[in-house]
Amino acid sequence: MKIFTVILSIILLSACSYKKDKKNERDKNSQKNLTSEVLSKGNTNQKSKDKFQLVYCLKIDNGGDSCSIFTKPIEHFPDEVFSSLIITNEMSDTLYSIDKWILTNKKGMDLKIYEKGFYGYRFISKNKDGFVLQALHDSGKSVSDNIWIKWDNPKKLFEVQKAP
Repeated sequence: MKIFTVILSIILLSACSYKKDKKNERDKNSQKNLTSEVLSKGNTNQKSKDKFQLVYCLKIDNGGDSCSIFTKPIEHFPDEVFSSLIITNEMSDTLYSIDKWILTNKKGMDLKIYEKGFYGYRFISKNKDGFVLQALHDSGKSVSDNIWIKWDNPKKLFEVQKAP
């Protein structure tokens, strides 16, 4: 009888876990599709809708809310270098964006990168509430110092972390 109870418990736990995984997968796909539409809002060109891709999910507000990072890859380096970035929350509100050399948060311009010879960005690292990237210039031959972008919970926004 104990063996039967143990087997039944394992089956029930597996079924619940499978259901939860499927729901999470469905939610992620839904969020990805919704955000893709938001990114291209007002633009009827189908090609522009496909240029942004989901690259990472962040947990902010002490792990309570999740955000998605979408990038627009540079054609020759689709998995490494990107020219634009958008971070959206679950409601598809833009929390942070990078458009070429301008980095913007909800308050306005956060940082401006030197634009002469600008090429793109690449991620150095990603963690649960922020990421580190480098700006590339001269076709990727020149690299900036690390740019740390992190969620500031008291301010409720992403911002570049300034050196002390």
